[in-house]
Amino acid sequence: MTVGAREFRDAMACLAMPVAVVSMVDADGGWHGATLGSVVSLSLDPPLVMFAVGRGTRVHRPLCGSERFCISILGAGQRAAAEQFAGAATGRFATGIVPIGGIPAVSGAACWLLCGRSRLVEAGDHTIVIGQVDDVRQGPRGIGGPLVYHGRRYHQLGTLSGAEQDAELGSSGQAELVVGVL
Repeated sequence: MTVGAREFRDAMACLAMPVAVVSMVDADGGWHGATLGSVVSLSLDPPLVMFAVGRGTRVHRPLCGSERFCISILGAGQRAAAEQFAGAATGRFATGIVPIGGIPAVSGAACWLLCGRSRLVEAGDHTIVIGQVDDVRQGPRGIGGPLVYHGRRYHQLGTLSGAEQDAELGSSGQAELVVGVL
């Protein structure tokens, strides 16, 4: 059985994805950036993240050629920034930009990850970018939970209070996410 692109896209719409913006500066000093829904933590030691970028996108070549990039992890109220970097390339850096480590980034993000390119892996019509996190900068407090994308729409997740977190996590107050084969 062969799965068609539309069927696969519909299935993937069932997943909730984080929303982030990757940005970089090319060798000529030009700014490039795009909205991502595929950022994941890969390793704690060394700290690595990964995401996929379509080979047919305008940001593919500058990103794959860049040694450094910044990932702005968007907060609940930053849907406009997500849409700004998903829209026309000419308007991506028009407003709401702050320099983070010499790279233009989304102002007011939940946090920023400054990364050095570690590895590129070709996978189907995408390239998987693995970045080593060199610096983490926290955004402003009180921005609420994260911005997520699910069912082809943006959603805001709330932030639980300390008592609500304890109730959700149990008496230990800790949770663990295990990635791998179960």
